[in-house]
Amino acid sequence: MLIPTWKKYGVAVALLLGFLFLFSMYLLTVNRTGSFDNLSVTRMALAVCGMGLCVMLLLTLLMDVRINLGGIYFITMLLINFFALFFSNLYAIYLGNEQYTWLIQIAEYLNPAFLISIMLTFWLYLGFITGLRERLYLELEAVFFGLFFLGLVMLIINIPTGYIFYVTKEATVVYGSMSRIIFVPLLCMLLVGMVGVQALVKGVRKKVALAMFLLAPLLSIILDSILNPVGTINIIFCLSLLIIYGNFYVGRSKELILKDAELMEQRAKILISQIQPHFLYNSLTSIMNIKGNPPATREAISDFGMYLRGNLDSLKKSGPIAFAAELDHVETYIMLEKLGMGEKLNYETDIKVRNFFIPAQTIQMLVEYCIDFGLRPSGGGTVLVRSSVAGGSYQIQVTHDGTAFTRATLAEDESKHPEGVTFSSLNDRLADTLGGSIELLRRDGPGNTFLVTLPIPKKSRAARGE
Repeated sequence: MLIPTWKKYGVAVALLLGFLFLFSMYLLTVNRTGSFDNLSVTRMALAVCGMGLCVMLLLTLLMDVRINLGGIYFITMLLINFFALFFSNLYAIYLGNEQYTWLIQIAEYLNPAFLISIMLTFWLYLGFITGLRERLYLELEAVFFGLFFLGLVMLIINIPTGYIFYVTKEATVVYGSMSRIIFVPLLCMLLVGMVGVQALVKGVRKKVALAMFLLAPLLSIILDSILNPVGTINIIFCLSLLIIYGNFYVGRSKELILKDAELMEQRAKILISQIQPHFLYNSLTSIMNIKGNPPATREAISDFGMYLRGNLDSLKKSGPIAFAAELDHVETYIMLEKLGMGEKLNYETDIKVRNFFIPAQTIQMLVEYCIDFGLRPSGGGTVLVRSSVAGGSYQIQVTHDGTAFTRATLAEDESKHPEGVTFSSLNDRLADTLGGSIELLRRDGPGNTFLVTLPIPKKSRAARGE
């Protein structure tokens, strides 16, 4: 199987990051018992943990065959954060080591550059997931890029002036009186990002996840600027990325399930068009009208045509159908079953309410279970369909007086015919579409009862004066 080019590069990057992660663990193991204070050891431990989390998320993303531009932005944020944590680890280890003055200087400049780069990538990611290019987004985007370049300019100006910080020959960092100004671009980007999230993102779940990404580093910046800096910004960024990953990939899984359902529906429609229903109906009508056909044969063909039309019509409809229409389809099904069972099969109804909706073929399947597993083994009997209102629900009872059966009986038959509709899938469809449920109950006498419960919609209850 051919591996996409982006995935080949992704695996190579993951191997590089894995090597750097192991190297950082080695450095932590060697130096954690050395002449380091608790603050330095804490910084090293936090950095290594964050790096491991970045590698784990990257490997998970590489297994996703449906990567898109949003995924690329997300991976970019992971990479930037990983290297920020890597240099933070080196900073904690080699701070004060005169041989690594150059490394401390590089790390001191890279850390703020990495932070504003993460924020800029986050904004691009936000634009992708919202799909918005309206005026407000473009205006905020211009502000974001302006703040990003402002942060870079401040770092460049600091090289000859040292007005924010400078690194001594002893590999220590001395912060100037204006050192806190380095946080201004990042703080402004966080605030502008919060405005963008609240104004552009739809859905509470998405807003909360993205807002947490912005608020967590903001809290870290405030704490690190007041207290002795531990360097929590990058690790909190990493945890925030994990929250975004979990939130949006759970949402994406739901979207994929819906797309798969839409695809199945489209395939059903294509199948219906290939079957050519009108041709089948016309053929059955022609066969029914052949001279010499007994009346019973003509009636049976007519019933089969009605049953076939009902099944194909239900496939064309994606939502629930009227309960009255479902009853008509059940009656046609009973007529066909009577061809084999004759007077041994009886069908009765007790309908007290019919103005509601139900997924197509739900009652027909329950009637079929009653006949196949209850009445055939007992040699015949009666199927009774009742409907009523109980409290805030519609209730439908499908009852038979034949041999009683259990869920295990249904499950055993389903295992023999895995391509068919199962009782569990029937129950799940009812729950997903209308919030209803189906129970299989034992009767006091012979037989079983399927109890279907459907919550009455609020509008319907209001119309009934409840």
